[in-house]
Amino acid sequence: MGEEALCAGAVPVQALDENQRRRAAAALQATLAIRHVTAAIACQGACLMKKEHLMPGNISNRGLSRLLLAAGALAAFAAVSPAAADVKVEVANTPYELRGLTAKAIDEDIHRSAKKEGEGIVEGEVNDEVSWALDFAESNGTCSVTSDSILLKLSVMMPVWVDENRAPQNVRDSWNTYYRDLKTHEDGHKTIAMDAVNQISKLTHGATAPGPCSAMKASLEKSARDIVEVSEQAQERHDAADTKQFELQ
Repeated sequence: MGEEALCAGAVPVQALDENQRRRAAAALQATLAIRHVTAAIACQGACLMKKEHLMPGNISNRGLSRLLLAAGALAAFAAVSPAAADVKVEVANTPYELRGLTAKAIDEDIHRSAKKEGEGIVEGEVNDEVSWALDFAESNGTCSVTSDSILLKLSVMMPVWVDENRAPQNVRDSWNTYYRDLKTHEDGHKTIAMDAVNQISKLTHGATAPGPCSAMKASLEKSARDIVEVSEQAQERHDAADTKQFELQ
């Protein structure tokens, strides 16, 4: 990508005037809502952020990181980039099998087969990787984003009940309720991951600013990272609001 390629950083924002900041901030009030656990951050030409989203099991939940949003940095370029970047989403499913012809038998198999974490289990989870890469060009004292691409990779782990066709209807009904609640919760995590990449897309696509590209690059780096950080807070709110225990009745 060259020296103008974007890799996430933490340099203070220097972009646009106060009126544009206020308009952008107002447009971003309805941002994101889900929980992540930051697993790793790597940077090789483009910015790569990797997170884990865990479905709360009926035994334990993973702790959450608490991150703060720098609102000015987030809003800096939003007003000048209304279009969308090239956003791609890749989903890989990694199911695990469950057996049993009664709710009790299935629940016992969940405890045997689900991913272990400490003394508890993880009944479902989503791992995601968000990466973005930008190119810049400077002309007549103005810097512009000339190309931008954003990639969201999702790896989803969910249970699959292989004995469903042989089970009584009341057990199927119990399973369907359990699975629906579990999937609804995790779909919320996926939705917010998608919201985050769309926010980055709106921030970067077609963005221009007076001055050298080094200043604009630093601003966009910081603002994109702030989008990811605010999603962390929203993820916590999502889990705090959804206190349902995923259990077979």
